[in-house]
Amino acid sequence: MIDDKKIEGAARRYSKVTDCDKEEALLIEEGFKEGAEWAINEFLKDLWHQTNKEPEGYDEWILLHYSVGNYYSLAQVKEFKSWKGFVENMPIDGWFYIDDLFSKEGGGCK
Repeated sequence: MIDDKKIEGAARRYSKVTDCDKEEALLIEEGFKEGAEWAINEFLKDLWHQTNKEPEGYDEWILLHYSVGNYYSLAQVKEFKSWKGFVENMPIDGWFYIDDLFSKEGGGCK
């Protein structure tokens, strides 16, 4: 995840390349930071699924969030004989596909 210091650094670099006074530069930095926070929140909002949506794809990997103890578990969809039965008996409050964390455009690892 991009931390606040990286966002602040990028905002500062961006404001320095603009031809404006100090007050305008501060406004530009704030706007940049708010835009970055918005983008991160939009990504996370679309990433998580509620338990009433059953995961699809037999070989797909998912990350489960347990509400009791606030911990996470990695699982493969094929491990669940009954998704409905699983979520009724386990304190799961959300999940997401691991593949959704990665670029769909063939970006390589760094």
